Amino acid sequence: MELGRKGRKMSVFLEDVTFVVPTRIDTIDREKNTFLVLRYLNKFFKTNIILLEAYKKGEKPKLEYLKDNKLFKCDYRTVEIGEYFHKATLINDMAKTVKTKIIAIQDTDVILYPYQYIQAVKMILEEGYKLILPHDQRILEIPKTLHRTLKRNLSVLNFPLEECYFTSEMGKGGVVFFDTSSFKYIGMMNENMKSLGGQDDEVLYRAIKLKLKYYIINELLFHLEHDRPPESDCGCKGTPKFRNDNLDELSKVRSMNYTELIAYTDKWEWVQDVVL
Repeated sequence: MELGRKGRKMSVFLEDVTFVVPTRIDTIDREKNTFLVLRYLNKFFKTNIILLEAYKKGEKPKLEYLKDNKLFKCDYRTVEIGEYFHKATLINDMAKTVKTKIIAIQDTDVILYPYQYIQAVKMILEEGYKLILPHDQRILEIPKTLHRTLKRNLSVLNFPLEECYFTSEMGKGGVVFFDTSSFKYIGMMNENMKSLGGQDDEVLYRAIKLKLKYYIINELLFHLEHDRPPESDCGCKGTPKFRNDNLDELSKVRSMNYTELIAYTDKWEWVQDVVL
């Protein structure tokens, strides 16, 4: 099994993993990036992928062509939503149906080196880790000028990194791997945090506070540049109308000790029907 950066062609069985991918297609960039990420995962891995597309009343799903796409395996689902894209609820809805040992929460605009995915899975299966953040929070932006190259090669191996640029050194989301039972044990995603903004920080803090064995891989996260329309509720900084409430919830969780946090998560409505 090739674990390095070097570009040997590979197709690795990750049958113990289910990638859950929530999305709402609010721009053509988002659609292109979602398709590219799905093709990328399928090039390197034989695995399980659930893609849940959210759409608002009066709209139509934009990715229905994935149902019959023969390029890759994808369990494509749709859900009608209300006024905003509630990422936590979408992830939890998918997580409740996951049967594999490992669940990977995957955004639609990020990718890793192939070995990062493999190392994360090996560490959960073979070394007893329950949570792997497969990058060290450094986010390298792949500009749209390079997307055509990425689309053709479906690889960041031997990629012109000098034409990319760093956008953050504090990115806690993008791709996260959990032991599935442990993810359910800690309460899954916190649905008290509406739309987007702060969910990644909160679930990682909560998982560590509840003593999940975790590891952070010292490597990059690649982000695919995309437009963010002003009216979008899918921006990386979160929906403004919910931002303060989400920060309050994050502070609340951070203020709790282990016992308080267990009692708090046990009362969450969305975990009552979850079987560990």
